[in-house]
Amino acid sequence: MSMPIAIKDVIQGFKNYDFWVTFGANEIKKKYRRSKLGQLWITLSVAIFVFAIGNLYKSLFNIEGDFYMTYLAVGYILWLFISGVITRSGTVFTKNRSFLLQRDWPATTFVLWLVYSQILTLAHNSIILIPIFIFWGTWPDVTGFFVALAGFGVTFLTALSVAMIIGITALRYRDLEPILKSLIRLAFFATPIIWIERDLGPTGNLITMLNPFGYFLRIVRDPILGFPINPVDWVVAGSVLTLCTLGALLLLSRTKHRLAFWL
Repeated sequence: MSMPIAIKDVIQGFKNYDFWVTFGANEIKKKYRRSKLGQLWITLSVAIFVFAIGNLYKSLFNIEGDFYMTYLAVGYILWLFISGVITRSGTVFTKNRSFLLQRDWPATTFVLWLVYSQILTLAHNSIILIPIFIFWGTWPDVTGFFVALAGFGVTFLTALSVAMIIGITALRYRDLEPILKSLIRLAFFATPIIWIERDLGPTGNLITMLNPFGYFLRIVRDPILGFPINPVDWVVAGSVLTLCTLGALLLLSRTKHRLAFWL
């Protein structure tokens, strides 16, 4: 298979807009179909976590200022999106086995379905930011908002590429999915979500520097908080996006004709 085949798959996947938008929305609705609160349970559970953990850690670490709740909320909501894409990518093709065995579907269609459903979840979770902005007076300025939006665009495109890589690899090697779930739990504590970055010593600083999740959090969260933009964060995030995109296209070009046989 050649690279043009992979590029064609991506284009056709985006063209199947009606399919992955409809099924992505239905996936969220189906999960809360018999619940009285419906999709609001998504927002409620995140709100409880943010307000409980936020007040606990703010007092525990004696954090001054009104930015911490926003810091925690934005970081945690974005982390749920990132971790949700990664942990669910392992079954993105196996759970759609019936579709893939019917005809030659673009693999990108099912990756977009997965990422779109996670974006809907993120949108529900983001509702809690409004009362946080109001109560703590941490509204982002217009420039910060659009810079954060650009940062999320980079994160979104990276998530698509990573989901494709994990989806194909986990389809071939089924042990990858449980391994990823364990690693994501550990990565949560090594990523500046509930703790604030500071001098952590040689080992801690090295872990922070090598942790790619922190860069994607900062390009979205820092503009919202009004922190200075660090060009290094954008360069690293852009480099990760480039490498993941090339890796996903190369992997897809070499394996697309084998996906149905691995199901």
